[in-house]
Amino acid sequence: MKKRKAEIIAQFREKMGLIVDQPLPGWKGNFNDGNTAHRLFADPKLSSTITGIDKYIIHRFGTLLRAISSGYPINTEAFESFAKETKRMYLQLYPWF
Repeated sequence: MKKRKAEIIAQFREKMGLIVDQPLPGWKGNFNDGNTAHRLFADPKLSSTITGIDKYIIHRFGTLLRAISSGYPINTEAFESFAKETKRMYLQLYPWF
């Protein structure tokens, strides 16, 4: 698991120029922020190649994140339906989680 994590971190840096899961000097947090998330979700195909997570799931997670952080009113019924369908798809693909 540690080896795979290191591979993913290296590929994000090499292929997308992203520094992920690395401590910030002098902080208790890490480099992961909204800009990192935006870039990861902006290219679901490449993010899928790097992580091994289904590209449609990555795309759907990105859609959910954009909706909740947009500041615009959200159709809560449509959002709930989309979120539940995303959950169903995720659990179907990754039942071990």
